[in-house]
Amino acid sequence: MMKRHLLPALIAALCLLVMTCAVIPRSMSRERDIEGRSADFGAAAKTLLVASRTSEFKDAVIDGIEHSFEAESIAMRFLGLQDLRYESAEDYDAVVLINTCIAWSLDTQVDAFLNKYRDTGNIIVVTTSGDGHWEPKKQNRRFDTVASASEMARVSDVVDEITAKVRPLLGD
Repeated sequence: MMKRHLLPALIAALCLLVMTCAVIPRSMSRERDIEGRSADFGAAAKTLLVASRTSEFKDAVIDGIEHSFEAESIAMRFLGLQDLRYESAEDYDAVVLINTCIAWSLDTQVDAFLNKYRDTGNIIVVTTSGDGHWEPKKQNRRFDTVASASEMARVSDVVDEITAKVRPLLGD
């Protein structure tokens, strides 16, 4: 009689262990959000939202994105991923979300934002990972991706790849 209850208990314990192991790496990695700010260039005919955590690599990519568009009529808003919940992808021509792959998953704020704005088609998800090849699953969501390792020597290439994907969204 005890054996019948043992198998479901073991399965439940195993599921709990697997879920815990998947959550622990993200909870141990405490990347901070970037400081929110705005930058308006020209008559600000187009709008770009960039949301990210902070790291030497991510900060350099963000600076590169800003410099790539400073000669154009664009309003840019920079904020941390935590503040994404207050934003709407529909309010911007383009949205760039920069996050880190930890335990083979997106940052929870990025995932929630993508689920909320499944069909806008104006979102680019930039994901850093150890080898630089991990990309999130689309799961019937419309967004573009850029993948990279956090290598300072790659900043220029990553900025170029991001801006090449942003420009068509801005109508350039």
